[in-house]
Amino acid sequence: MRKKHRHPYNCQCPFCKMKRGESILSIHKTNCQCFVCKSIRGEKQDKSYMKTNEYRLSLSKAKIGRKNTKLSKTLKKKFRYLHNKRKCIVCGKMTLNKKFCSKKCRGIYYSGDKNPAKREDVRQKISKYIKENNPMRVKEYREKAIINLLKKLRERPTSLEKEFIEIIKKHNLPFKYVGNGSFLIGFKNPDFIETSGKKICIEVANYFHHQNNWKEKRILYFEKWGWKTIVFWEDEINDENKVTKKIENVVNNIN
Repeated sequence: MRKKHRHPYNCQCPFCKMKRGESILSIHKTNCQCFVCKSIRGEKQDKSYMKTNEYRLSLSKAKIGRKNTKLSKTLKKKFRYLHNKRKCIVCGKMTLNKKFCSKKCRGIYYSGDKNPAKREDVRQKISKYIKENNPMRVKEYREKAIINLLKKLRERPTSLEKEFIEIIKKHNLPFKYVGNGSFLIGFKNPDFIETSGKKICIEVANYFHHQNNWKEKRILYFEKWGWKTIVFWEDEINDENKVTKKIENVVNNIN
């Protein structure tokens, strides 16, 4: 018994009038041939017929008068482009019902005075919204954000900080390492703090990454929060006697 044969999509034989969805045991009537798919009795379907103009014409004729047809995404875009044509404001190309044909044209249009962000009233609204809804105003969120940022920037402790930790352990200095973001003074993280409760912090720095009056700015910032800051440069750490004397003088002078 032969397998049931179904005609291809919307093609119709001019002799036996077999349409899509119809199945018969004999593939076509004897010696009849479909003008679209070119299938003869007993032959398997060849997909090459789908590229022919005759097949495309048969599709377009079959769709006339049909309702609730399910179109693919590509066909929807195609028909939308054909029915909703619109020119780009900048270059004049046809677009899919949009003002701009590309991000480049959008950037050109809003780069001048037409950019709403350059208007004073809009800027005031933006600044007001940021001030009211800025999550960094919340202390808990701010501390978590700074700690996570410091952890991702680079590995802690650094080589200079490791050397200073060894000096602290060797001379039993009352300081501990907090440069990994575990302790914050305002928005900034010192390298070492005093352990007995005195507000003294230590910063260890190199010349390459810390320039433009970094030392003075750091000392002034921590002073606002009531902290005394001791800064050691990379060449000062080599002399342990000077380091210990400098720390002892500051600790003894502060009650």
